[in-house]
Amino acid sequence: MENHINFSQWFGIPELIAGISLRNMQGKNDVIRSKLAHIFQLSGEGMCTAVQTHSNRVKFVNEPLQKHKVDGFIARNKNIVLSIKVADCIPLFLHDDKTGLFGLIHSGWRGTVGEIAINSIKKMIQNGGNPLHIRAVLGPSICQNHFEVKNDIVSQFHSKYVVPKRDASFRVDLKEMVIDQLVSMGINSNSIHDSGLCTFCREDLFFSYRRDKELNGRMIAVMGWAESVA
Repeated sequence: MENHINFSQWFGIPELIAGISLRNMQGKNDVIRSKLAHIFQLSGEGMCTAVQTHSNRVKFVNEPLQKHKVDGFIARNKNIVLSIKVADCIPLFLHDDKTGLFGLIHSGWRGTVGEIAINSIKKMIQNGGNPLHIRAVLGPSICQNHFEVKNDIVSQFHSKYVVPKRDASFRVDLKEMVIDQLVSMGINSNSIHDSGLCTFCREDLFFSYRRDKELNGRMIAVMGWAESVA
């Protein structure tokens, strides 16, 4: 059984890696990053990681950066590998096929409310990107049926993304929020791919914070170029 998923084919560039570990890939986070770097032939020495705070902060990086408080990276340097941790939150992979800019974003519910996807596209534009040339992939994350919120935070979400339930709870569609944010920045809807994989539903494949609580682990997502083209 495979222990990872690669979304590279959707970008149409085999050398551009957009991958994520599955729950059967064993080891601590650094070990899993090393395993992914080996599987995808990435430069593990050029890994950018972050102290994720569920913010909407995105940073443009041109050299390896570790332990920085951001929830997203944008880069152009092909020697850099971007990495985030997820377990229900959306791993958002971005690529501008004209400039070579690429990005990897951790879009949790707070970051989604804070429009981190919009901030990411703005950061790409600031560095020469064009929304008309950007493709996006939403990796495995929690689906609307399983993302439940209560009255205390439901007001933070636009009503179009909220479905009320009889038990006074609500279900929120975070993926649709992110897709709408990308479209609002000028990205063609046909250039956005939702993997359709739910971390909560697929216990055989993924960790899920909402499902597993304190017992859960994390998947590691990476994006970068295979060493042969770096």
